[in-house]
Amino acid sequence: MLKKPGNEFKTVVLDSVTDFQKRDIDEIKAKSGKDIVSQQEWGLVVSRTEVAVRKFRDLPLNVLAIFLSTDMFIEEDDSDTPKRYVRPSVYGKKLPS
Repeated sequence: MLKKPGNEFKTVVLDSVTDFQKRDIDEIKAKSGKDIVSQQEWGLVVSRTEVAVRKFRDLPLNVLAIFLSTDMFIEEDDSDTPKRYVRPSVYGKKLPS
């Protein structure tokens, strides 16, 4: 529907990619009956997220992806105070740009 030329939509909003991953994890846990996700299942979650984000990114529309955020504090050699970095709260090291 969104791929078709001439559709009425100009923009799609993913709210939120963090929640998309959480729902995927919850579904995996429900199917397995376990409270812990295996390393292989984590890989599946990351792969599914990458594929979904890439498919939306490639649409002929404006795409806005919303993520929850998480803080990281990294010690710097030249400072006594750790530097604060804010990054998207998602599993996996990278997502398609």
